[in-house]
Amino acid sequence: MAKAADFARRLNFIGRQLEQLPALVVEANKAIRQIAVEAVAEAKALTPDTAESIRAGWTIVETGSIEGQSYRVKVVNTSPSASKILTDVYGHRYRKPGGQFFTVLDALDKGTTRHDIVPAKKNALAFFFKRMGAFFVGTYVDHPGQAPSNLVTLPKLHAAQKAKNLRRRLERKARRLFR
Repeated sequence: MAKAADFARRLNFIGRQLEQLPALVVEANKAIRQIAVEAVAEAKALTPDTAESIRAGWTIVETGSIEGQSYRVKVVNTSPSASKILTDVYGHRYRKPGGQFFTVLDALDKGTTRHDIVPAKKNALAFFFKRMGAFFVGTYVDHPGQAPSNLVTLPKLHAAQKAKNLRRRLERKARRLFR
């Protein structure tokens, strides 16, 4: 009889602890969402002033949810400019070491070396150069290169560290529940 009472007491304890888990899950979801919001803000702050459309494209996409509670989110750039594939003067696409094509977002994030810019389909380039406040017309531009802004790399590293700390904190709380 003592064993049955002890078992019932233990079962009752586990039931009370399980009632606290939904609050822990809600707390985790809010924290995950906050990490993503901070990553978007950081990416926007790191995006160069010359790339307004890319700055506006940063957003949060929900990639997993259960009963309306998102448990997996992803920070992405939805701007068409960000995913534009870079080509050389002959129209050949630049590839990254993994085989994927090098995009404008990659160039802003990792920087570029000195390179020439030539028209792809026309005989001349023509655009308004904001920094100089003048209209440019020419057959090529000798571009000095772009310094890396780490607008993808840094927010990703910071979010990963925050997520790791969140996981540790939640694991400690969960362990305390079932001592």
